[in-house]
Amino acid sequence: LTAAAVFTILPSTTHYAHEALSYAFVVAGVVVATLLLHLAAETGDRKMWAGYAGALVFTVLFSFLALLILPAHAVFMWRRVPLRTAVAAWAPSVAVCGLIAAWSSRQSSQVSWIGEPTLGSLRIGLEELAGGERAALLFFSAGIALFVWMGVTRRWREWGLMFAAAASPALLWVLSHAEPLFVPRYILFAVPL
Repeated sequence: LTAAAVFTILPSTTHYAHEALSYAFVVAGVVVATLLLHLAAETGDRKMWAGYAGALVFTVLFSFLALLILPAHAVFMWRRVPLRTAVAAWAPSVAVCGLIAAWSSRQSSQVSWIGEPTLGSLRIGLEELAGGERAALLFFSAGIALFVWMGVTRRWREWGLMFAAAASPALLWVLSHAEPLFVPRYILFAVPL
């Protein structure tokens, strides 16, 4: 609830909400998928698992980069969900993502303007998503403090979830060294996590 409240007041949320692009659908899809994952893991209900799989497919239709949320979901599933259940839930969205990637490879000129990622682009991305340099510093400092506190108090599950959520943008940044795709608005879905 706190994350949702903070997310709604971020300037980047308002900015991208005004654009007629798919970012809002991607954020909504990731939030709904994450909620359905929690419900499915708690209840074991097949309808919830189907809903989770459907929400992932819906989200991937708007941005295949949204699959970068799967590491955070995998950490949540660790020791809670059988591997075959996770694979069955992820398979449709991974298949759709593969089809989209194959189809869009012919349209690589659409992202040819994206440059090589640098540490500066990572910093600028954090500032852009947070709404400025001071806000980024505040969020980054609070995140580091929370991360350290979780480690000191041995809250390993929460520590892993936070690490995996932070890994989504970092993973895109690392993968972008092979094929430049790192643009902060492409990872807006990771902000509520």
